[in-house]
Amino acid sequence: MGLSSAGRHGGLAEADAFLAGLPPWTALKRKTAMIDWQPIETAPRDGTPLLLWLPAPFSGPAIGHWDQSLICWVDDYRNHETDELLPTHGASLTPPA
Repeated sequence: MGLSSAGRHGGLAEADAFLAGLPPWTALKRKTAMIDWQPIETAPRDGTPLLLWLPAPFSGPAIGHWDQSLICWVDDYRNHETDELLPTHGASLTPPA
């Protein structure tokens, strides 16, 4: 069974419709639920880029790293370099083998 001319069908289309009706942060949380999030305390602090989960006011994922000279987490795309960036969880950016 292939894709219909309208795109996905069956269970996938129903899931997409369900996610489309949720507030953006809820859909984002569901989409990141399959990521192997680990407590931020276990994250490497050697400058390794990681996927970070940021609480409010950001409430979402970001790519960042620990900056030893600044002694804080740095969001690589938003250029936040303060001790106010306090991710709660991290995940490896290395794809599984």
